[in-house]
Amino acid sequence: MNLKYVKYLVFSNKVVWIAITFVLLFYMSSIMMMYDPTTVDAMMGYIEALPEAMIKALNFQMVDFSFLGFLSGYYYGFLAMTFPLIFSMMFTYKVVAKTIDNNSITHLLTSGRSRLTLILHAWFTYAVVLGIMISLLVAASYVMAGMMFEGVTLDVRFIYINLYLYGFHLMMGTLMMMFSAILPSASLALGAIIGVPLTSMVFDMVARLGEDLSWVRFASLHTLFDADKVVLQESILSQSGIMFGLIALFLIITLFGFKKRDIIV
Repeated sequence: MNLKYVKYLVFSNKVVWIAITFVLLFYMSSIMMMYDPTTVDAMMGYIEALPEAMIKALNFQMVDFSFLGFLSGYYYGFLAMTFPLIFSMMFTYKVVAKTIDNNSITHLLTSGRSRLTLILHAWFTYAVVLGIMISLLVAASYVMAGMMFEGVTLDVRFIYINLYLYGFHLMMGTLMMMFSAILPSASLALGAIIGVPLTSMVFDMVARLGEDLSWVRFASLHTLFDADKVVLQESILSQSGIMFGLIALFLIITLFGFKKRDIIV
């Protein structure tokens, strides 16, 4: 493990990591403050006053009227799935595609590091800092819930939701790193890093609009994450298995593709 290189990767991405972590915590605290067991019905009435298509597309729906169900519907249905993607996009582009494009990769390779070492360090660092981001969200959520409410708690299902969320973002980030590592130019890599996740998000929104369009979910990776299933204590083994299978597949393609890619040294 090259700790010096890992430290470089962390500090070169610290600003966007801090910004996204702050945004996640800010929205979590804001949504928690909106919760009041005595006024849930009133809030549901307000939400239902919005256009039905908007409610379905953004997944602002409650399957359970508990505190956890409230967070699942209004935080994990859209916000928690979206903002970490911005960090993933910027991290994976900067540490691989941009490094190759500005010839910084030449210095790294001529210093004795192999291609596989570099890409594994980049992926491992991403996985760790993403995990820290979500762990901070979990810890802060438990603290804020304890400070805001009496008798309202977050049970172990909340941890399961966030482990599930971590798997989803690790899958998406590994996919982005694959694009960054194997596509022949930084511009193409950036287009794929931004375009594929956004297309997946749009397909997921379209699939929610009605039964006639539900088949579109098969074209979206976003449909693999469904926090409501955890709230209802339904099985997510199939979705989790697919996600971690895709993580392994994307990582293998990344390693072999980056190893064989033409790079001027």
